[in-house]
Amino acid sequence: ARIVLDDVVPEADAKSLRSLVDWLVAEAWGGGSGPPSVVDLHQGSISYKEQFVELAALMEFKQIAFTEAQKATYNSVRQSLRKAVSRAFGVPEEALLHDLTFFSHINGTKEAKTVHDEYWHLHTDTEQYGTFEYTTLLSLST
Repeated sequence: ARIVLDDVVPEADAKSLRSLVDWLVAEAWGGGSGPPSVVDLHQGSISYKEQFVELAALMEFKQIAFTEAQKATYNSVRQSLRKAVSRAFGVPEEALLHDLTFFSHINGTKEAKTVHDEYWHLHTDTEQYGTFEYTTLLSLST
């Protein structure tokens, strides 16, 4: 099943998360070499050229840290999305065991360098990732 919902998170929170991702990609010297740059908070990695680097090491090297406001916004959005999935599919929130989060920052001016840069291919999360039962996609373009 697929459900599209509007206004699940406040616009200010979406803008704050977009700013966070833009900031991290800029701190990683522009992120990946191709159009998408990935910031994976649970894996702790970020795109850098044609590979991933450890996000914590990058932040330590650059002497930067998440602010309390950034953390609060991220956690608030995560909870809003979990509640939306719970309500939409009738699944108790406590049954939603994993909520792995990554952000894809698309720079349309870059050309694809690897097959992973070709973000436009169709895929099914349950086939690609195996353990995924529910996936949320939050557009940060407001």
